[in-house]
Amino acid sequence: MVDRDLAGKDYWEHGYSQRDGPRVSSLWVPSSYDEVALAHALLGALGTAKSVIEVGCGDSRYLPYLACETGVSVAGIDYSQVGCRQARERLHAAGVPGNIICADIFSQEAANIGLADFVYSLGVVEHFTDLYYTIMTLTTFIKPGGVLFTEIPNLASIHGLMSWAYHPSVFYKHRMVTKSALCKAYLAAGLACVRASYLGVFSL
Repeated sequence: MVDRDLAGKDYWEHGYSQRDGPRVSSLWVPSSYDEVALAHALLGALGTAKSVIEVGCGDSRYLPYLACETGVSVAGIDYSQVGCRQARERLHAAGVPGNIICADIFSQEAANIGLADFVYSLGVVEHFTDLYYTIMTLTTFIKPGGVLFTEIPNLASIHGLMSWAYHPSVFYKHRMVTKSALCKAYLAAGLACVRASYLGVFSL
């Protein structure tokens, strides 16, 4: 089975290419409220994990940050070649070793990423039509007893309405996933101790 990708590789290649230019030369640290809140949530969920994988790791800021904060070993997977290069550059700038695999998560090459105690994605699963199948795919990267952490935008909100009204081309690259729908997909995938909450504050 191949899940339908609502955004597509070209969309991400273009987006990451727009970020090219003078690259980072040191470790990024969260500074805005939303960045700090997400970092706090990730660190809290990380627990005693020793290894981490970020799914959709293009230009990842959090992989080197988590490694420096906790000492975990890090890896990532993304199908954007530009995004993977940028992720490697961020790890190098922070002096963090890490394995970045450029592959589609649904491909056989994805198995090269190995397994980790903690697997997370930030704004990834809502770009695919089959939520259950996508979550199931993410579980294949988790060691037995490990943790899956998934962040999604709250499109069932004023933010989603404004995106639909003012940026429909971007809005329709997302599937609207509610908190309850994400929890149901986790449970259907056989995950236990499922918890979900809202993160951040209202903004325009």
